[in-house]
Amino acid sequence: MTKVINFPDVNAAVNPDTVLEEAKNEYNSLVIIGWDKHGNLDARATTNLSAAEVYWLISVFQQKLLQGDYLDD
Repeated sequence: MTKVINFPDVNAAVNPDTVLEEAKNEYNSLVIIGWDKHGNLDARATTNLSAAEVYWLISVFQQKLLQGDYLDD
């Protein structure tokens, strides 16, 4: 039996709905930060995270971002 793998368009990650769909069933906890359709900053998190854990996740992400961990090679 073969496993079917989705190969989205190269620019698929531009669409937030595509990113969310691809992330389905991959995480135990998560934080989502983004601009809503009205241009307002909005954030959401699963309820199994405390405020301190959300802050820690954001801080670690910020540090990795500033170190260039998410740059394309």
